[in-house]
Amino acid sequence: MPMVFQHFNPFNHRTVLGNVIEGPMIVKGQARQAAIATARRLLVQFGLSDHEEKYPA
Repeated sequence: MPMVFQHFNPFNHRTVLGNVIEGPMIVKGQARQAAIATARRLLVQFGLSDHEEKYPA
């Protein structure tokens, strides 16, 4: 089940993709390539795929 934190602070030293894959890899123990595939699908779904390699700042 996805969740959104009330005080969400992305890691400034990670790209958008890096921030999105952090949770599935650390919390769920998902393999990096599987997390990247899911993250890319979600970024496309939400119209954010152009921002994949950008930093939050």
